[in-house]
Amino acid sequence: MSDEKSKKDRTEGPKKSTVVVVTVSIVAALLAAFIGGLLLDPSAHHFHAAISEVVERYSVDLPQLDMAEWNVNNYVSGLFESSRRIFESRDFQVGRELAAKGYKPKHPVILLPGLVTTGLESWTTTEEDESFFRQRLWGTSSMFRAIMTDKKKWIRQMTLDPVTGLDGKGIRVRAAEGLDAASYFAAGYWVWNRIIQNLAAVGYDLDMMYLASYDWRLSMSNLEERDHYFSKLKDRFEQNLRIHGAKSVLVTHSMGGTVGYYFLKWVENNAGADWVDKHVEALTLVASTMLGVPKSMAALMTGEMRETVDVPDALERVLEMFLGADERAPLFRSWAGSASLIPKGGETIWGNLTWAPDDFPGTNRTFGSFFDYKTENATESMDLTKSIDWLLEHAPETYRNMLASNYSFGFERDPRKIARNNKDQTKWTNPLETSLPNAPNMKIFCIYGYGLPTERGYYMRHNDQPEQTHRHSRIDTSVVSDEGAYNVTAGCKDGDGDGTVTLVSLGGMCTGGWKQRRYNPGNSPLTVHEILHEPDALDLRGGEKTGQHVDILGSRDVNEAIVKIATGNGDDVGDLFVSPIREYSSRINW
Repeated sequence: MSDEKSKKDRTEGPKKSTVVVVTVSIVAALLAAFIGGLLLDPSAHHFHAAISEVVERYSVDLPQLDMAEWNVNNYVSGLFESSRRIFESRDFQVGRELAAKGYKPKHPVILLPGLVTTGLESWTTTEEDESFFRQRLWGTSSMFRAIMTDKKKWIRQMTLDPVTGLDGKGIRVRAAEGLDAASYFAAGYWVWNRIIQNLAAVGYDLDMMYLASYDWRLSMSNLEERDHYFSKLKDRFEQNLRIHGAKSVLVTHSMGGTVGYYFLKWVENNAGADWVDKHVEALTLVASTMLGVPKSMAALMTGEMRETVDVPDALERVLEMFLGADERAPLFRSWAGSASLIPKGGETIWGNLTWAPDDFPGTNRTFGSFFDYKTENATESMDLTKSIDWLLEHAPETYRNMLASNYSFGFERDPRKIARNNKDQTKWTNPLETSLPNAPNMKIFCIYGYGLPTERGYYMRHNDQPEQTHRHSRIDTSVVSDEGAYNVTAGCKDGDGDGTVTLVSLGGMCTGGWKQRRYNPGNSPLTVHEILHEPDALDLRGGEKTGQHVDILGSRDVNEAIVKIATGNGDDVGDLFVSPIREYSSRINW
């Protein structure tokens, strides 16, 4: 009898509890594949495996899923619970050890998050959208519920007006504020929390620590126009100096480095050339996207990246069902802030069809060939410069106008032109067309990980459209290797980096660009501190020695460095090289 009952249970399909598990697995997969990709966190394979297992095990009819009951907080936090319990005693360890050695707060600290790690909440009050009021549309479990239960409404609120780059008609979405705005991205998935903990352990609190959250969807100029973001940030630096009698340390992560650089140019033009030297003790760039991210090109052109193509077939079907590439690409392109990640420097930095500075020794292929379209008879290739030109040529006019009025991606050596560019806000996200403020007393730290395969180029295919143009491209996942050149993962060419940002972008400015007086007129001192990726197998987030792009915020080396810089002991950080960045940088004609 029990055998018959067991057989019946297996053949009747999943019960309600199973439906809940599968539903939440889908949400976790969206975090990994769609949101996780934008978060610049390729550790999503844990989620891919989870959803693949439940979908294949239960053969669930996904469109019929009951959405009435689920608990994404418990599920997502459960993924990290076992490793969290093992390592929770280390949460304050770095700060406690340094406090025991006499380290004390000296410089106020301003934390500047990267792309997508700041939570966004709805302030829309229309009758149609009032159920979302004060709810997180980005970050926390409410985001997942919104995507799964009312995708069209969520997309409408998250999409910016293509002409103004601001909120759509009747919509108001704003960045959350306070340390909680970017401490965690989802339940159990910390972002800045480890750094906050270790600063607190040496005596920091809200009086000397501030998280400068922002709406990362907006262009830099719109951040100031709509939210007065840079004006408020300037006020915070001035308040810190006035109250504490000390300059502030600016700690940035990922795209936050680009936002921070723009701020330095903005404040230089609005408050005078000596403002930065007077108010900024150190610019600390953790895993910075200073020269751009190649994967941003694939996301903008096709709505894809490795996180969305290197997944089990079951997950790919789920992802396309709930948020397909044709929906993702226009959503990405409405977020003008993400365009700050488009690679900068052209052929000089990224190479051409015959050469690139980060080519592997002894190979017969070059990373300078960015997009390769394989056909039966030939391979059509485009370098990165041509790819950017193509994107701008074929993008909607509104998008082209938004980029032209906010960004530039070139390379400039003429000091006279650089001086003119310093007054042009469309150049302020590009350190290769402008210069740092003349701030001889501002220290610059480039801290980043190394040792993970990182997207550097792509094999592409046309998407079976009547007109075979690049506009209908997809990443060709059938390409998995290449002779004598580089590893290829599901059509993505793997180069050096931290799993998200390539090595040249992470370390190029500190090892080459800012060594040139035209880009660093004050000769601000530079420190490069690399972290070899040596993850702990027991910790899903990599543990103390991870170099992965997001998880590095929890690494011991990063936390030690930030605490030392903040407490006035930045000289103890020191240069540390574990990668070939100096060799790559020497090949660039700065």
